[in-house]
Amino acid sequence: AVGWVFLFLHKIAKSMFDQIIVNDTELKLIKHLKNVSNHSIILLPTFKSNVDFAILSYVHFIYELDIPFINGHKEFDDITLWSRLMRKCGGYFIDKNNLKSDLY
Repeated sequence: AVGWVFLFLHKIAKSMFDQIIVNDTELKLIKHLKNVSNHSIILLPTFKSNVDFAILSYVHFIYELDIPFINGHKEFDDITLWSRLMRKCGGYFIDKNNLKSDLY
């Protein structure tokens, strides 16, 4: 099920970007660390655009890493196609207005 989402993202990425540069060495190190450890790995991307978490999930899929769980704003859950794609890619949506203030 996830494979068709990434095929779709691959087609979109090829039309939107001239290139996507990936630090191959670091991703292979992450994969190695995950394979030799029972610990979780937390990535903290900058998310300068809403496409970032789709690209992050896509790169994880290509490198055969676990698809990450990615937090998105609740407003994006209202965009039907986008929210479906992001849920297939490990995304979930929260309403930050309903979070307790002690989380900040």
